[in-house]
Amino acid sequence: MNDRELGTVVENEFSKSICLRICPEVANFTRAEEVSRSPLQLPPIAPHAESSHGVQLKALERDYRIYSYLSGALVSTSPSMDCILQCIGASSTDNFPDETIENTLIPHDWVKHRPSYWSSGGHDDPDAPETLTYRLNCDMCIVDEIKLQPFKAYFQYGHPIYSSKAVRFWMGHSKLPHGSDSFVTVEDENLMAIADENYVWTYTSPEFPMLQGRPWGRAGSATALGPQASRVPGHMQVHAYILVIGMYVQITLSALINLF
Repeated sequence: MNDRELGTVVENEFSKSICLRICPEVANFTRAEEVSRSPLQLPPIAPHAESSHGVQLKALERDYRIYSYLSGALVSTSPSMDCILQCIGASSTDNFPDETIENTLIPHDWVKHRPSYWSSGGHDDPDAPETLTYRLNCDMCIVDEIKLQPFKAYFQYGHPIYSSKAVRFWMGHSKLPHGSDSFVTVEDENLMAIADENYVWTYTSPEFPMLQGRPWGRAGSATALGPQASRVPGHMQVHAYILVIGMYVQITLSALINLF
């Protein structure tokens, strides 16, 4: 591409248009900033003020670099990484800390000679929702795949699968002062930190049904998530490009059922 062709691409905001096609959430950007890892180089003092056209051209060139890089990241075939950094907390836990939310991040069936999974505390109303709240790795993440893995209780009679009927995702940022985050620990379920009033959810997904691989049994009072679910019915996998601005994601599990 010669300089003239590149200039046309830059002025027509081609890279931003590509980004919008791949990830429509880009339209919600209020501004874009280019960050350099090299030391800041101050520009030479000009003898006169730069023209408005020159300022606009520099802004277009900056946006071209930003959105070209973002487009490349969106379509990259490089191995993906986990976006979740830490567990904020769960709306309830049956046997804490043995069945803590932290077990959902461990890719093993057994930990310290016992099965690894999270279990809710249970409700008399099987339609009562449960929530899991996590902190992400950075302020901006591109989420291209979400997997939920309900747990198969192979140590119980009939090997029941504790699944939810549907799931919804909430993504956004915290209202709490910077640096005041708290997380679930082996001593503390951190229930106060997961309150909805602590967060601004800027993205809310549709409600996705969980694939139910067996005839429904009785109404369930609890749900469980764990690594076993990748090999059992009741799982859910979503492929989409979601650009998360903020550092938090909440998963809402609704209409809890048991599959036998």
